[in-house]
Amino acid sequence: MLKVEPMSADRRRAIRVACDLPVTWRRAGRGIATRAVDVSPRGLLIVSDVPIAVPFMMDLAVSLPTGVIEVFGVARFCGRTRFGDCIGVSLMAMTPDENERWWAYYRTAAAATQPRTRAA
Repeated sequence: MLKVEPMSADRRRAIRVACDLPVTWRRAGRGIATRAVDVSPRGLLIVSDVPIAVPFMMDLAVSLPTGVIEVFGVARFCGRTRFGDCIGVSLMAMTPDENERWWAYYRTAAAATQPRTRAA
């Protein structure tokens, strides 16, 4: 059996930002309600106890503060995390408008988590 170790934070290309976003996973003609618990520029981690094989194509509707975006992603991780059972999804396809809104959300959320320096 192949053992897959989680990627360490120092190997990541961008910081992950904690969040609590409603997500609907559209699978086999039904919507599975779940939540994203962290995001990166090109991915998100959703809470789900639905077992899947990696890689797995996913059709998602993510509720941002500016409205819902619809995105296709590929599951890159499925397993236990500190949040419980989760799926790590790499975002692959969305419209240019949705992409712009995703990046705006990520930049705002990331800026809010960055340590601030004191003014001189």
